[in-house]
Order: sequence, then structure tokens, then C-alpha cells
Amino acid sequence: MKYGEVYTKKLKNSFSNLGQSGELKIINIMNMLQDIAVEYAIKLKISSNDLAHKHLFWVISRYQIEIHNVPKLNENLLLSIHRKAHKKLYDLRWFKIITENNKEIVNALGAWVIINKRTGSPRHLTDFMTETMLCENTIDVKQFFNNLKILHNTDYQKNFKIRINDLDLNKHVNNAIYVEWAIEALSEDILNNFSIKKINITYLKESFYPGEIISKAQINHLGIHLETYHSIIEKNKGLELARVNIIWKSL
Repeated sequence: MKYGEVYTKKLKNSFSNLGQSGELKIINIMNMLQDIAVEYAIKLKISSNDLAHKHLFWVISRYQIEIHNVPKLNENLLLSIHRKAHKKLYDLRWFKIITENNKEIVNALGAWVIINKRTGSPRHLTDFMTETMLCENTIDVKQFFNNLKILHNTDYQKNFKIRINDLDLNKHVNNAIYVEWAIEALSEDILNNFSIKKINITYLKESFYPGEIISKAQINHLGIHLETYHSIIEKNKGLELARVNIIWKSL
């Protein structure tokens, strides 16, 4: 494959993807995106396995995911991805999930960075990629890189212990788990009456097993919509691990 090409795969909207109101679960969406991102990187020969001999690996820096429609059970879906480099530091990856008749279900943008395992510091893409591989982004993505809203009040708070099953192949907590922690801190009333319209996530620190985290949330009512601001904090050191902003729509 060429580095700017779109890669597409077919999926079936299985029962396990669906939440209580029939919508795609956000955790399942994020796992779909991660799976195709790994497949795509392998095809382009820029996967973590390709980087391992230089003691480098990919980490997700941030996500923006928008959910537009609800697919039917067992409906065939098309999931696509393409990438561009940004400022020679971020690997931007655009995702889309559509139905076979071209109804848009999800669109998303993620930013990955290369990390040195020995130092924990980010590395420029030029340390691994040629100019052809870089194919620099020309789309305006300033808003995507805006800082997320922080909590000024804590309306909800819940503690979680990190489980072995929360870890991925890099032996740190999988990126979707942070969103699970954020959502699970909210009230049953919110979760029963609203679904996610748009979510922005910034990952600040890695977390590992064993450990315990604190999930804090602030609520902002906007007419028929709702905004929630989340902070995921490592309990012992008080470090913020991730920040999440969610726009909800009423069911």
C-alpha cells in the first residue's frame, strides 16, 4: 500500500456491539478503530513490531469520535482509515464507519506518536520515516488539538482498580478503558437517557497494573443536550492520566 491510500475492511454489526438503546457501544467503536489502525500500520510496515528493533513503539495521544447514526443489528458495515503526518511528530489517522448504502455511522480522528521505550520520550517521525512516508497533512486540524475543558467542580466521582484484563500488548492500560472509567462514574439517569454524540480524549500518562484510579466528572446542561467533562487520575500520586469531554444527546 501507498502511505496516503485508504484502507477499508468489512464488518458485521454483531449483537455484542450494541448497548441498551441499540447504539454502538463507544468501547466497541474504539476497539474497531484500534484494530484497523494496527492492521493498516502492519500493511504499511510502520507497526510497533517494525519499530521494535529501534526500541520504539506507538502510543495514542488523542481521539475525536463523532457518532451520527445507529446501524441495524447484523447490518454490514465498512470501516476505513487513511493517514498523514502532522508537524513530523503526530501520525494522524482518519476513520469512517458507513453502511453499505453509504449512511455515515461514525467518523473519527486520532493522533499517534512514537515513544522511545528506554527514555519514555516522543521521537520525531523523521527518525523512522522517509519523506515519502511522511506525506505531510495539509488539512486544518487546529481545533482537534485544542485543549479540552477541565473540571472546576466534581459532580460525580468513582474509584476503579486496574485489572489485568485492562492491559494491552504493551502492558499498559488500553486506551478504551479510560473512556469506560469516565462513563461509569456518571449517574444511571444520564446513562439511561442520553447517548454519546461526540467525544474528545487526550491521553496524558500511561497507567499500569496493579493500581487504582479516580474518575471525576462535571455536568453541564445545554438544553436537550448535555456536556460532561472528565478527569482520570492515578490515585497514589495524584497524576492526571487522561482528560475526556463528551457531548450527549437525549434518547
